[in-house]
Amino acid sequence: MSIVLHPDASSIDMIQACTHAEVFNMLLFEKVHKCQIEANTLQELQDRLQNASKEGMWEIISETHLLLDRIFPKILKGFVTAGWVTDRNLLNFDEWRVDWNLGAKKMQ
Repeated sequence: MSIVLHPDASSIDMIQACTHAEVFNMLLFEKVHKCQIEANTLQELQDRLQNASKEGMWEIISETHLLLDRIFPKILKGFVTAGWVTDRNLLNFDEWRVDWNLGAKKMQ
């Protein structure tokens, strides 16, 4: 799984993107009924993912974005409470960035 971020993405954006990748990885390979946050939602997504077509998979990915929008503040608070430093991280800047605002660049 690859994570691609905009050049202006913050450290929190990076942590959220990595968390999203881990959630999707759990949907693919783990038993999500043991999760403490949104276990029923994760189980429903996992069940749908197992039989999803290519188009259905993209719909599920979209739904995981909405799920992360709901649960990430709680997860981030847990990270901070556990002592994580969230204003910086160790992801490599060059390998994880892409500028997808091509329309603006074409106008220049």
